[in-house]
Amino acid sequence: MLGIVLLLLPTYAVSQIPQRLGFFPGTAPSLYKFLQQQPKDTLIATLASEGDFIPTFAQRSVLAAAEYSIPYHWGYYAKLRQRIMDNISAQYSQDLSAIKAFIVQYNLQFWLVAKNAFFVSYLTNNPWLMQYQPAASQAIANLNANKKPILPQLKPCTVFEDENNYLLQTDCILKATESIPAD
Repeated sequence: MLGIVLLLLPTYAVSQIPQRLGFFPGTAPSLYKFLQQQPKDTLIATLASEGDFIPTFAQRSVLAAAEYSIPYHWGYYAKLRQRIMDNISAQYSQDLSAIKAFIVQYNLQFWLVAKNAFFVSYLTNNPWLMQYQPAASQAIANLNANKKPILPQLKPCTVFEDENNYLLQTDCILKATESIPAD
């Protein structure tokens, strides 16, 4: 009996390592598959938590994600911080030209948006985003003042959607005009 326990113990212990070390599986395999079919140099803007998994499971780059924003080196972090603040400002902007400028500045091909991103609680309950001030506070103030961001109105540019996120093609956004119909 002791021999059986000793043989099975390593199998049990190894299966528990990922959860104990804080590793989590990606939750959007169809998104990863879609992105894997895109060119290798594809760059995706996102504030969604799924952005943490895209480089690993889709082998495509994200402009920034919480998983990669640990400030080990100030030079690296300063650039990353600016990218995140620019992303927040663009995602919650009411100005289509600002969104287009963001896309061009970073040469983005896609923009992954969480479906619940335009609720105040999405920002206030997200410690990662709340550390990027004043961009996060400005986005919250705009949402509270009923200033509607334009990005949700660009849903016709969606090329992929699942239960939690939608993926916008930036070429479509760049072709959009100011006369976007309201939701």
